Amino acid sequence: MFTRSGTSADETDKTSGSLIFKAEHRHRYSTNITPAQIGFEAGYQGIPGILFNNKGSAVSNLYWEQFLLDGQAGFVIGFLEPDSFVDVLGYANPWTTFQNFSVVANPTIPFPDPVFGVAAGFNVNDQWNFKGGVYDTNNTFGDFNFFPDGGELFTHIDVSWAPSRSERYLRQVHVTGWHTDRRKQAGVSESHGVAVGAMAVMPIMLFTLVLQKHLVRGLTFGAVR
Repeated sequence: MFTRSGTSADETDKTSGSLIFKAEHRHRYSTNITPAQIGFEAGYQGIPGILFNNKGSAVSNLYWEQFLLDGQAGFVIGFLEPDSFVDVLGYANPWTTFQNFSVVANPTIPFPDPVFGVAAGFNVNDQWNFKGGVYDTNNTFGDFNFFPDGGELFTHIDVSWAPSRSERYLRQVHVTGWHTDRRKQAGVSESHGVAVGAMAVMPIMLFTLVLQKHLVRGLTFGAVR
């Protein structure tokens, strides 16, 4: 994997913009069954090793990120991964924490693969945040298509609360409403739902005040129609 961001202004500028991109290559080493497929082979209807597959080379991120209003607001536009902006919880990162897809992504939300889209967010104050986005629904990982089946969209709006802005990824609760259009070519019906997520990271003191571990507690669930 190769990832990079290029900033258009000084790093301390709270209205700066950056070009974000990520290129990666995934392939098997010896057997025909990759870690991502092991669950299906064993009768488990899930993906235990989401990043370890045989999908080859792909660009999964290529978008512009722009901050506004002295860092209180911002938007992203381009080719991006919707699950990085929808129903976000700090522990749900396959690059740093868990690899099971049911843990890092809410299974009640039909997240598209990397697609073209736009999302924006606004911090009302130090505790409350609103964000939303509109994305294509029909691209497949490894492809780089611009709305291949027309204007079939995945949309969401999110309201979250945290004790402070700096703790948003570690301690927060949020409500996400989402909607996906009918996908005619794929034969998938229109659907919509609401997801609720919460997370708290609490320090546990062990032996001394210097040595610490962190206990992560997270919860996410949703309703689909």
